[in-house]
Amino acid sequence: MKLVHGEDVIIDRPVEALLSSPSSLSAMYRIITTISLALGTLVAACGSTTSSGAVGPVTFGQTAKVNYDRGVAELDDKNVDRARRYFKHVRSDYPYSRFATLAELRLADCEFQEEAYAEAAASYRRFVKLHPTHENADHAAYRRGLSFYKMIPTDWFLVPPSYERDMSATRDALRELRSFVRRFPESDYLPEATKLVRDCLTRLAQHEMYVARFYLRRGKHRAAIGRTEVVEREYADSDLVPEAMFVRGETYIDMDDRPSAQETFLAIARRFPKTAEAERAREYLRFLDVDVAAELSTHTEGDGENHDDEEP
Repeated sequence: MKLVHGEDVIIDRPVEALLSSPSSLSAMYRIITTISLALGTLVAACGSTTSSGAVGPVTFGQTAKVNYDRGVAELDDKNVDRARRYFKHVRSDYPYSRFATLAELRLADCEFQEEAYAEAAASYRRFVKLHPTHENADHAAYRRGLSFYKMIPTDWFLVPPSYERDMSATRDALRELRSFVRRFPESDYLPEATKLVRDCLTRLAQHEMYVARFYLRRGKHRAAIGRTEVVEREYADSDLVPEAMFVRGETYIDMDDRPSAQETFLAIARRFPKTAEAERAREYLRFLDVDVAAELSTHTEGDGENHDDEEP
């Protein structure tokens, strides 16, 4: 994808490569990264927070339901390996039972509980594809999105913030969670999925703002403007739209493009009147000799600061 602004052509990929290339990283950053990886390995060696539990022998029951229930009980107790054996037994020995289908879903839950999120996402996708009308299809669809969300890099004091790193897991999570929201509007998982959608939007918007500021530090004004426009266009439900617009207005000031700056600052004041960015925008408008009260009274677009009624 590329954004075109006037005579400037801004291509995304080289910038991301530049941000992550070895030549752009300091020796200290490389040392910190090495330390963090070593600490992560040490923590993993000491044991995960999700235990597979003792394996040992399991006693199979006489019916699919009995074995399925035993598997669920083991999974609830975090004995994942024992639970998996019960579910596999149900799936193989009672293939035509309704519990065989449920066992498929619970096997995906086993992968999720073991934090094997990539495998779990694939298993949940397979379940929804094979059983689109199943009563637990919403569980599988939600957990698929949640699996991608769990793969988003976490913020840790030794490494850069997650919005400065690869955003592919965030984009995958947003895609799947939005799909879930559209497909299962009556699901009990809907409130939590909606919150996660907004969080993904915020993370992606933060990344765009990070790159915009990267461009500004190098004097690439039109490239920075392009990134702020991405925030407003693609992540309109995030809380960073006023900030993105304000940065764009300041960039126009730096470019000595007063008409564009005035238009941008007025838009902030109209759409987000109660934000800190709106107050600062009004200060810029006074600097530009604009009659703010007159302009706002003759151009009303409603209060756009609240987007809670919009579908994510």
